[in-house]
Amino acid sequence: MKRKLDNNTYFKEVIKNSRDRKRKSITSIEHLSNDLFYEIFDYFEGFDLYNAFSNLNIRFQDLLQCIYLRLKIHFPFQREFHFQYRLQNVIIPNKSRIISLCIIEIRNNDAIFSSMIIDSSFNRLESLILGKIKFNILLSVLRSLSVLSRLFSLTIVASGNIINNDDPYNLIFSLSTLKYIKFSFETIHPPMELWTNNNYQLNTLQYMILDHSCNLSTLLHMLSFTPQLRHLSYRFLYELNQSITNNIEITLPNLTHLSFYECHLSFNQLEIFIKKISSTKLQVLRLTTRKDRAYFNGDRWKQLIIHYIPHLRLFQFEHQEIIHHNIGFTTNHALMHHFTSIFWIKPRWNIKFNIFVDILWKLSIIFSIDPSKKQWYQLNELNKNTFNSDQSFQSIILIICDCSSTVDILIPICSALSITHLIIQCQEIFIEKLIKILHLLPNLDSLKIQSLAFSKPRFNIGLINELSIVQFLIDLCPYLQYFEIGCSAKIDLKLLIKSILMKTTQSISQLRTLCINGEKPSDRMIKELQDMTNHEQWFQNYTIHCTEENICIQLE
Repeated sequence: MKRKLDNNTYFKEVIKNSRDRKRKSITSIEHLSNDLFYEIFDYFEGFDLYNAFSNLNIRFQDLLQCIYLRLKIHFPFQREFHFQYRLQNVIIPNKSRIISLCIIEIRNNDAIFSSMIIDSSFNRLESLILGKIKFNILLSVLRSLSVLSRLFSLTIVASGNIINNDDPYNLIFSLSTLKYIKFSFETIHPPMELWTNNNYQLNTLQYMILDHSCNLSTLLHMLSFTPQLRHLSYRFLYELNQSITNNIEITLPNLTHLSFYECHLSFNQLEIFIKKISSTKLQVLRLTTRKDRAYFNGDRWKQLIIHYIPHLRLFQFEHQEIIHHNIGFTTNHALMHHFTSIFWIKPRWNIKFNIFVDILWKLSIIFSIDPSKKQWYQLNELNKNTFNSDQSFQSIILIICDCSSTVDILIPICSALSITHLIIQCQEIFIEKLIKILHLLPNLDSLKIQSLAFSKPRFNIGLINELSIVQFLIDLCPYLQYFEIGCSAKIDLKLLIKSILMKTTQSISQLRTLCINGEKPSDRMIKELQDMTNHEQWFQNYTIHCTEENICIQLE
């Protein structure tokens, strides 16, 4: 006869049984559903998946044979023997389960691709990556891809010489389901210009990333067959010796992103190209140009954007050239000031105009409109009251990477542009030269220096010398609002901070944020600084924020 349980004992038994069931469901992998296993399998590379689960038990063997399994096969660099083993034991038995196939580099590619025939059995293959494949083998592989009904993405890195009579894009454009193509060569080749007479098929491509050289005529011809294109990126684009033909009709109504990373077109040809493609939805334009100084004409850019790129939200433009002492700036350079007109100042846009002067006195001008985060010269994140996020921000930044030449070369550009930020990246600049540069920049808002030195050498280069430099900068910039200093381990941080903040009532009364960068502050240092805030009368209006590498002191 079974003993009756009282209520308390009964509920304890119920709770215990419930816990036992939960413990079993958590600790036993067998209780997971098949659907959950297939989600887990999606995180595995195909060979790793088979190595991990194929020999466990019959259930996992059945799961690996199911039609719902999605395999992602990735071949890194390996010997032909390893490839053949994986080919026979994993790839061939699972052709219909493979959704992506990546072959980066395998020795003896000729034998590999002749043994792995891509046919209609790969009926679920969606993505194919071919790395360092010889050009003649590539053409053979491309011909076989036409039977794949779900191939959406194709990435190619070709090697070897181009065969003049064969056009890879004729085969690529014939792939009726392809949405994404990235095509590059292992080495730089002359511009492709041999296939403009080919009549391609209209295709469904939406993303074209072409990491090779091409002239404008070839590009225009290709684009006339890609009406659904959304994203176009070209590595090297070369100009035509003749005028652009008008008999090519191009309409790219969905194009939103356009990038030319080395554009050798004249500004005239670029204008004609943008007008010709009729892409009024274009939102992102990235461009690096050479030679033609007409690109400095801000008014021409303004007219082009207003009439043909009205929805542009991100514009990154870089123009590089060598500025020699005997040539200097021209009237085209003077047109740069048009980029500072009211047209370029729009809500929530950060406008940056970077001017680099490197060791060869090579001038690099980078203009960008980018709704990015605030930079260091926009005051510290802690200072919430001094920056309105609803307002635009415009900056013209002069970056000097070499201080060995004379200051005279900077006079024309400083006269043409109202430079607001100066960054000196030299290992060391003497105070006399810094003062000469600052005299050329009456509108300067911020200054960043890597290292500052007095012209005459001193024997004592410890704490006194560093504090002297800080004192010099305070005297030089009485309207400082944000002051950031990088310190060595030798300096007394407490003395440095105290000496600076004691001057806020007189020398730098507008200082709101002081940041000291260096090694991680010790617990003892943090405590001493906190004691100062509690006991020093002049220090009680400040709050301290410490992170891994800096101490920020904020005026309340």
